[in-house]
Amino acid sequence: MSTLHRKTLAAAVVSLVILASPVLSQSSTAIPPPPRLSTDTIPPPPRMTGPPPIETNASAAITGSPQQAYWVIKDIISKQARFDETYIAKQDPSRLSLANCSDTHFVGSKPVEYFDPRTDPGPPPGVYRPSIEELLDGLATSSLQVEYVLSRYRLPDVLWRKALADLELDALRKIVNRDDRWVDLDRMELIERINANARMRNWQIPELDPALCGGPPGVYLVRTDPSAAQIELIPKLYFTYCERIGINPEDTISCNYWFPAIRDGQRVFLGGLYKVRLRWADRTTRVSDFDVSRLSGEEITFFERR
Repeated sequence: MSTLHRKTLAAAVVSLVILASPVLSQSSTAIPPPPRLSTDTIPPPPRMTGPPPIETNASAAITGSPQQAYWVIKDIISKQARFDETYIAKQDPSRLSLANCSDTHFVGSKPVEYFDPRTDPGPPPGVYRPSIEELLDGLATSSLQVEYVLSRYRLPDVLWRKALADLELDALRKIVNRDDRWVDLDRMELIERINANARMRNWQIPELDPALCGGPPGVYLVRTDPSAAQIELIPKLYFTYCERIGINPEDTISCNYWFPAIRDGQRVFLGGLYKVRLRWADRTTRVSDFDVSRLSGEEITFFERR
């Protein structure tokens, strides 16, 4: 048996666009073909000799070896994220935004219950400290977005690739050491380094915009069929992570990124890619994919395929 979500799905139309190299200013020195960088120019990410040691559960594996976990997480995102292939064609030739926001909510966000602010004051204000998982998957997503944009725009590698790798490693070291409350890729510093490299070569490049992606998950009313069933969700990223490191991803104890069950009639914030199953009495459906971005409307009904 498998879990389904009953909702109108918007048809996804994928267009293949052949992009020409951007036209640069005629007054500037012509840019030669990007040189091949030697392997000692760009420091490669540390390679894992095997899966990280399994602690008591998946989160212990991440907190115990965050640097190893980062490269696993980034590899998973690179294989599952869906970036907008037409993004570059839509850009102003004189201004390039570094944020391809087509896959903002790749990582399934925590389905926090929604309370009407007019009738419920909510939790007391406080200083939010993101989890190490949020920092790691946020850095991985940012780095992949920037790499995607700059490589598809065909900006010569010599201008940006080493700078991006250096800043990514700097941010990762800060996350591992918990040097700051929030750490992400320093896009402003990246732009400064790219511009400096272009000036050194007398190359004219477009203005770079360090724009970030944003926007909260949507609020959905959850219905289940049967109504006694409960919905269990886990971000698809961490379901796959548990598989990668040898943990049973369906075991909520060892793969401890499953969220608390959602019941029929709850209104919750949802956004991103999840794995989902229904559980009631002595029955549990098979785990299946659930992509919130493909839904329309404000109500989701989960049911069992018979």
